[in-house]
Amino acid sequence: MRRLSFIISTLWAALLSAQSPHGEQFSMDCATCHNSTSWSLDRSIYSFEHDTTSFPLQGQHAIIDCKLCHVSLQFSRAQTDCNACHQDIHAQSVGMDCARCHDASAWLVDNISDLHLQNGFPLMGVHYLINCKECHESSDQLKFEPIGNECMACHQTEFLATTKPNHSEAGYSMDCTECHNINSFEWSASGFNHDFFPLAQGHEINDCAQCHQGSTYTDISSECISCHLNEFVAASNPDHQKTGFSNNCAECHTTAKGWNPADYRQHDAEYFPIYSGAHAGEWDQCVTCHQQAENFSSFSCFECHEHNQHDMDKQHSDVNGYNYNSTACLACHPNGNSESVFDHSRTNFPLTGAHTTTECLECHAKGYAGTSALCIDCHTVDFNQAKNPNHQTLSFSTDCASCHSTDPGWNPALLPNHNEFLL
Repeated sequence: MRRLSFIISTLWAALLSAQSPHGEQFSMDCATCHNSTSWSLDRSIYSFEHDTTSFPLQGQHAIIDCKLCHVSLQFSRAQTDCNACHQDIHAQSVGMDCARCHDASAWLVDNISDLHLQNGFPLMGVHYLINCKECHESSDQLKFEPIGNECMACHQTEFLATTKPNHSEAGYSMDCTECHNINSFEWSASGFNHDFFPLAQGHEINDCAQCHQGSTYTDISSECISCHLNEFVAASNPDHQKTGFSNNCAECHTTAKGWNPADYRQHDAEYFPIYSGAHAGEWDQCVTCHQQAENFSSFSCFECHEHNQHDMDKQHSDVNGYNYNSTACLACHPNGNSESVFDHSRTNFPLTGAHTTTECLECHAKGYAGTSALCIDCHTVDFNQAKNPNHQTLSFSTDCASCHSTDPGWNPALLPNHNEFLL
């Protein structure tokens, strides 16, 4: 009898197993999900851990009816691919992996910028603010076909239509970012990347045609004079042409409006130290020293250094060749300070007599270096014009010092070896 009961029990269990809607491989205890009164899912006792599968329940998946995913009660048949349950409303324009853009909480996409960054096109500047439809023309139908990351994918029409300058004729790059600022809302000069020639201060212009006259904008030089020749020619204070200034404006001027401030730094090395030494900061404008605007080769030290004669004489009492009325201060003060005084008595031509009151430039008209010490090199005219006696007729020596001293007026004059002329 016992044996019969065991057989019946075994057959009954086998029958129940064969009748299970969850398939032959399903081995969970029925009491995990069902109670004894009905086969309906009893949420009060449901204890299956879905996280132990390859598809953890997150977001909306945690609260939906199991049958929405498990249409067949054989749970092993359920697929984990998104498109197994969700219709592709993007018409295969973005692929089948919903998780690239969506998560399990909602269909709303709040990481648009991250998605574009992952695709190699970060939404920067204007691209961050524009409507998706401006690039993705079918976006209202939820289609987002790949359009490419190159500028021409969206801006070819603007490129071909542009005539100032003509991009096609000029052979401009189709990478708009080489010239245009991605943060600008327009294609004009304000949005143009002009870093190769910064448009700042005096060059801050919005009308490209002010500098670019041609249609391609390539026929222009970056040299100052190519745009500023008229200003260079018209400059009168100082006269740039007469003064021999360089036509490279950047040597003296910044790009500030009005051509100021202007620094002629070459002045220190080529002429006289005014940005260094004793004169640094002691003047405001060129005309402080150069009184003649049309001739900057003329200058005067007395405009700033005018003292009474008594004081000047006293200060120069031990200076050989000093003359209060001389304007050649630079000859003795080549660096503009009192320490670098030039003393003629230390040369091989000490100044005596009339030479002490002679203007330096009368002898040094061609500069100070290499000036001849021979009398005749300065006094040829005096020699040729002498009539009493006639120096040329009598073949007098051109060495003036053989007869004359350095006293003014050529007197007294002695004729050595006079006996040579007596017969």
